Amino acid sequence: MKHNCIVLSTLLLALLLGAVPPLTIESPAKFLLGPEVLVSSNQDGGDLRCEPSAAIFKDTVVVAWNDSYGGLHGSLSGTAVGWAISKDRGRTFRFGGYLPVAQADFVVAAADSRLAVDAEGNFFLEILSWQAKSQHLQLYIMPRNAAAEWRKLPEPVVYEASRGEELVDKPAMSISDRNIGITYTEKRAGSSGTISLVLSGDKGQTWSKPIQLSADSKSTKTSSAIVINGQEIVAAWMESPSQVWFATSHDGGKSFSAAAQIYQLKRPFTPPRAYRMGPGQMSNISNDASLVRVSSPSGDSVYYL
Repeated sequence: MKHNCIVLSTLLLALLLGAVPPLTIESPAKFLLGPEVLVSSNQDGGDLRCEPSAAIFKDTVVVAWNDSYGGLHGSLSGTAVGWAISKDRGRTFRFGGYLPVAQADFVVAAADSRLAVDAEGNFFLEILSWQAKSQHLQLYIMPRNAAAEWRKLPEPVVYEASRGEELVDKPAMSISDRNIGITYTEKRAGSSGTISLVLSGDKGQTWSKPIQLSADSKSTKTSSAIVINGQEIVAAWMESPSQVWFATSHDGGKSFSAAAQIYQLKRPFTPPRAYRMGPGQMSNISNDASLVRVSSPSGDSVYYL
């Protein structure tokens, strides 16, 4: 094919992995792979389409990805976020467009899309937009009963280059009831970076000031993950580059435990020889941290990292 493309293959599974003893599963895990469906059918898209995210509610599936359409229209990061929606559980998709919407002083530049859906079926899309002099964490909502289009919510975070804030990267998002949390890597001039968190208790209408989760140190910090479960918040991230760290809150984010290392990889992952994705931060491949919560038969919450 001429272009990279985003393809969805339906996957149903019932397998839990983790460092703690596994939950009892009465029947063996079954994997059912459906036919692959082309999602990124946008004819005006760029040659590069990568880093997809997805969310599903009943028969509705929403997928978003990085598309080099943005690079063709002024994006310094090279991509915009394209998205598509299915109303028949992934059998067919309709292309929805690109975000963010271009304005006079705001180009179609975005990456690192994260999708989530709440218990009512409202979809939320977070994107990271790098503009010439500012960087924006943006959040959009697609209400369940509204037309298949995104409505922009107040921006959780805006960083201005004039204040020496150099980099915002690798966000992660979690939703629980009316609570939304977004973790991300924040790097200022002369620092090795911190893991920060912003919270909303009203589904994205207002946001807290950034909360620093990681401890001050010279280690590089990146690739965070977050799960919100009522008043309990669990966040994890990577450091230096083979350590997994975490912090927790039991009061809805009013306070957090001190950052602590939870796991040490046996060896750091290194890129193959002669591999180079691009200049600067793109010259290396980093490990990623992800979190998921499941309920045990007793009703307790179990977190898998």
